[in-house]
Amino acid sequence: MLNSEQIDEIENLVVQYDLRNAAERLLSYLQDPAKRTAVEYYLQKIKTLETENDKGVISREQVAIEFNKLATGILQIILPAASVPQKADRSTYYNLGNNLFRQEKFVEAIQYFTKAVLADAGYAEAYLERGAAKVRLGLLDAGIIDLSTSLLLSPNQPFAYFNRGIAHFQNNDLEKACEDWQRVKAMGFDIANSYLEQFCP
Repeated sequence: MLNSEQIDEIENLVVQYDLRNAAERLLSYLQDPAKRTAVEYYLQKIKTLETENDKGVISREQVAIEFNKLATGILQIILPAASVPQKADRSTYYNLGNNLFRQEKFVEAIQYFTKAVLADAGYAEAYLERGAAKVRLGLLDAGIIDLSTSLLLSPNQPFAYFNRGIAHFQNNDLEKACEDWQRVKAMGFDIANSYLEQFCP
């Protein structure tokens, strides 16, 4: 059984999508052979995914999907069974996360959005808001993964494209940022127009 400090450490690594370190640290703490086997499997999947991503063999959308599956799997191993959120609780966690987001308490908001995603892995809005919160904290790659997952689940979300564009821009990838902002404009929303005018000739 993990102590609360170990759980917090693993949770923080997962939130940042530092899944390799999360899995390696978790292996160093676990005694249960069945859980160790599961984490060893996740670690191998993470390494394979990183290699395929580096070689360009896999799309960024597929990376997002797979990373979220692995993150969810790791969280389910570390959380006590009684604390794993149920699907009926997803809106409650989402609303609590939104309230914290509006107060600019992004770390706490991420924790509630994560619970909403654990309750319903297909909850596009929770991925969107969690991704936006991560971007506000400077966790750009992790934010891009969540925003991409949100868009895979529900492609017509201008705010997901807008926030992902911000993350790409802050990550010095102007081409991808402009692509996302162009999508926002094509959907009939003007929230990205000033960015398009200023940065996307």
